[in-house]
Amino acid sequence: PLAVAQCPNCTGNAPVVQNATFEPGTDCECSGTTSLTIGPNVTVKSGANATFIAPDINIKSGVVFEQGSTVSLLWIKEPISIDITADPTDIPADGYTYSIITAVFKDGDGDPVPKGTPSTFTTDLGTFPDGSQTYSIQTYDDTGTIATFLRAGTTAGTATIEATLGSTKKQAQVTIWDLVTATLTVEAIPD
Repeated sequence: PLAVAQCPNCTGNAPVVQNATFEPGTDCECSGTTSLTIGPNVTVKSGANATFIAPDINIKSGVVFEQGSTVSLLWIKEPISIDITADPTDIPADGYTYSIITAVFKDGDGDPVPKGTPSTFTTDLGTFPDGSQTYSIQTYDDTGTIATFLRAGTTAGTATIEATLGSTKKQAQVTIWDLVTATLTVEAIPD
């Protein structure tokens, strides 16, 4: 999956991205709740990935998408809804057991968001497949669904997993329970 970072100064109600260069190696997302304007004087260089999400996207003159850059324009109507679940909801703090986290993202009309829509998952306990507590991933088909997993660490507690798309956030919880250490004493009693 493509890692996605929030681009600076390009998210909000109706952001305007202007006088900006997306350098090679940049993977980022800009989103507008009501609209998003790109330009003037915006360049997405070869090797950069930029995703622009809003119900209304306006591209002004003076915008250059260089050959070799990846630019995604996603017209997604707000408000976005997120349904997030964890299965199972209780796992041991053994460092390797995991819970499958599934999130379904829908636009303001109740339709699934398009394939390639980026979202971010965070947790305060345990880790995602890349070993981090922040995991960015894109929807892999037109159902608006993303499935990933939360791996338990060795610390017990309640993990709060949050899925984010644009300004919409939704949470699920997984209880990571402490392993119990038992001692068994065997005593031989002669006849």
